[in-house]
Amino acid sequence: MSVIARQAGMIFAALLVPLCSQAQGDLRPVETEFRFGCVGVDFKISHDYKFVNAGAQPIRIDTATANCDCSVVRFADTLVAPNDTASVRLIFNTADFYGPVSKSLRVVAGSTPAQELKVWYHATVGQWMYQVQPDPVSLFFLPVHSKKTASIINHALDFVEVVDVVLLDDVVAVKTVKKKASQKERVEFEVTPRSDLKPGEYLTNFTVRFKVPDGLEPLAITIPVKVVRY
Repeated sequence: MSVIARQAGMIFAALLVPLCSQAQGDLRPVETEFRFGCVGVDFKISHDYKFVNAGAQPIRIDTATANCDCSVVRFADTLVAPNDTASVRLIFNTADFYGPVSKSLRVVAGSTPAQELKVWYHATVGQWMYQVQPDPVSLFFLPVHSKKTASIINHALDFVEVVDVVLLDDVVAVKTVKKKASQKERVEFEVTPRSDLKPGEYLTNFTVRFKVPDGLEPLAITIPVKVVRY
């Protein structure tokens, strides 16, 4: 082979690598971490991580595993089309923890080479930052319960103000009734299960994020919810 032919082959190979890379699937997490904030002991709380395929070809999720026996990972959409999104659900059991917890889950997708993605979740179990505490710590609905009120009491800070409520799913709707609380006051929420739920047991949760006085770390609280329908 002549020198010119060899050089031409090398140039073609160099151009081929990025073209092949662009033609593959490319799975990317929409968020790399989720903060549950403060939560009670001995509850199962969940979060759905979204992954988008930014590549030009479908990509398959092969495995999704947590790095702790305290958690379970579930996913249904194994093949993700270009520009489509898949959901991976983390279920974290707080039973064996007290205090700050940071764990991760690992997603493996595609092949030649496989993509390995890691996302994180954080919680503070059984402790309530700044003495801001939910009342009750969790909610339980029987068929006779059409709605309930949840409160979060501000025992110590000058103020807390609700800036966001993150729902796991649509099993319940959460309406903020009172969004700001001075010291010794409480914020309030109206929580209503869906009216068309079929018989069964539903575990869900919602996370409240707060604005707090300047200089303090961000505050979030997750409230577990159990709904039973006969």
